[in-house]
Amino acid sequence: MLLKKIYLIAISMTILLVGCGQSTPTPEPDP
Repeated sequence: MLLKKIYLIAISMTILLVGCGQSTPTPEPDP
């Protein structure tokens, strides 16, 4: 499914941002 692929990409980008850009935290509520 396309939604699943987009969801996986979004999670991957989030992991990259959290891992590489800890100096710029984004306030996002975790479920």
